[in-house]
Amino acid sequence: MPKLRMSAFVEEGIMNVRMNDDMILPGEGGDLELSLEKGKKYYLNWYVEGRAKSHFRISVSSPKEAELHLSKILDSNGSDFGYFPFEITT
Repeated sequence: MPKLRMSAFVEEGIMNVRMNDDMILPGEGGDLELSLEKGKKYYLNWYVEGRAKSHFRISVSSPKEAELHLSKILDSNGSDFGYFPFEITT
């Protein structure tokens, strides 16, 4: 069974990361490993709130279908959100 391996960090703020509407990483970030099902579609989404111009990072290293390396600086409102769809095919 494939594993999602993810790490996240927010410099000064909070981050909520969800996958298919389930909260998987609330708070200030950290490391995470979850089992995934083959043939299933997933939607990884995040909302980050913190000090304007501070930094956050989300990195998914496995599986290859879900690889993501995002590093951003929060806008002048101190927030950011986004999503990343992927499907496990192997």
